[in-house]
Amino acid sequence: MNHPLIKKHLWVNPREKENSTDNDGNGYAEDLHGWNFVSNNADLSDNHGHGTHVAGIILQKAKSHRVKFMILKYYDPEKSGDDNLLNTVKAIRYATKMKADIINYSGGGDIKSPLEEAAIRDAQKQGILFCGGGR
Repeated sequence: MNHPLIKKHLWVNPREKENSTDNDGNGYAEDLHGWNFVSNNADLSDNHGHGTHVAGIILQKAKSHRVKFMILKYYDPEKSGDDNLLNTVKAIRYATKMKADIINYSGGGDIKSPLEEAAIRDAQKQGILFCGGGR
């Protein structure tokens, strides 16, 4: 969030305020720039650099300076596969609800998940371009 290039490109939830209240009624208080589904809070710091790295690549390749990043943390190597899967689904559903244009999903696995596939299909039905998913 504090990276000099990325902080200029953070998505801002237009109906949320920094006041410990869920101003927009979506179930997430202070989700100004996204949500941390691992810790269930608004702390969007990048613990291992992957998100920052991917955002940097996107900015480098982007044809538009209007790119905005909705930061959604869903993976924790210390959590179980089931917990990470549920957080992934919640993050995809959040991005869909908040009307993201593109979802870049840096994840995947060996086993298909009907919950995950349904969330992806719902996003695509809303016209969201879904990129990634390593299956």
